[in-house]
Amino acid sequence: CSPSTINRHLVSVRQILKHAIKLELLGALPIFPSVTAKDNPRPWFDDAEYKLLKSKAEEAIEKGHTWKGIRMTEEVRDFILFMVNTFLRPSDWYGLKRKHIQVQKQNGDESILIISPPPSKTVNTPIVSMPAAVKVYQNIIDRQDAELAKDKPNKTLGKEAYVFLPQIESRTFAQSIYRNFFDHILTYGGLKTSYSGGSRTIYSLRHTAIA
Repeated sequence: CSPSTINRHLVSVRQILKHAIKLELLGALPIFPSVTAKDNPRPWFDDAEYKLLKSKAEEAIEKGHTWKGIRMTEEVRDFILFMVNTFLRPSDWYGLKRKHIQVQKQNGDESILIISPPPSKTVNTPIVSMPAAVKVYQNIIDRQDAELAKDKPNKTLGKEAYVFLPQIESRTFAQSIYRNFFDHILTYGGLKTSYSGGSRTIYSLRHTAIA
């Protein structure tokens, strides 16, 4: 078992023994062992690396890089910006729909996004974004609606539309597309491995946001 798992078990045992003391079935708590967890933070991007990541994403888009014949678009760059400015977990983005996001005005002229991701294994509490996320989100939906209007004038995607890759019905496939796009950008920019030797993934964007 990992140190965190062992600690969780010890906490449960401690609570049971405390209850036994209340019932006068036990005189005192025994001495519990201390479990030391190794500090192993997930890889993230410093300011220079984050700037390079965005630059390489734009370069890959301009050069028409693809994965399985699917071409990278500006949405890939906006995906990176959105993830960093919303603190969103990688397990939440591919099920995220427009109906899960509200633009809320703060004091003054600044606005933020209030994101209520669909139910997942993690704690489902609303996420408050950085102000920069508002423009990124608006760019994403404006671009998608403009693309739709080319074929269907005056039509826009509704609240049930997915925020990313709405044209892809299989969300497992959508997840695979962006995971491979992101991995390609990391490799293309020489950013796959962090200074500490860890391998970067989409999760590194969340850790960049909270670093």
